[in-house]
Amino acid sequence: MKKNILVIDDEKMFCLLLKKFLEKHGYSVKAVFSGTDVVDQLWERKYSLVISDICMSELNGIEVLQKIRIAYPSTPVIMMSGNASPNALEQIRQFQAQKFIQKPFELKVLLSEVETIIGPPGEEGGEPAAPAQA
Repeated sequence: MKKNILVIDDEKMFCLLLKKFLEKHGYSVKAVFSGTDVVDQLWERKYSLVISDICMSELNGIEVLQKIRIAYPSTPVIMMSGNASPNALEQIRQFQAQKFIQKPFELKVLLSEVETIIGPPGEEGGEPAAPAQA
C-alpha cells in the first residue's frame, strides 16, 4: 500500500510539480492549493506526511501546522518557504514540524527528507521521525 502525502501550496504550478515528482517516486499524493482546504482533507484520510508552504493567503502554513497538531499530533510535517521570518521558524519548532526546507530547493533534497521521515513508498509501519530543528 502506498504512503499518502498531502502537499499544500497556494502556488498551484509548484504544488502540482511536487505532486507529480513524489508520485513518480511511488507515493500517493493529494495536492491542495489553500490552507483552508486542509481541514476537509484531514478528515477524509490519515496522511503519512504533510508538506506545507508557510506563506499562503487565507490560512497560512503555521495555522495549518497548528490544526494538524490538534487533529493528528503524530503526523509528520515538512514546512517550506522562500521567506520565513525568525518568528515563523520559532513557531515551526514550537509546533514540532519534522523539517523546514528553504525555497528554492532541489527536488532530490525533498525526496531525501521524505524518505528519511516516512521511509520509501513501499514500506509500511515504523514510527515517524522525531521533530528536528528548523
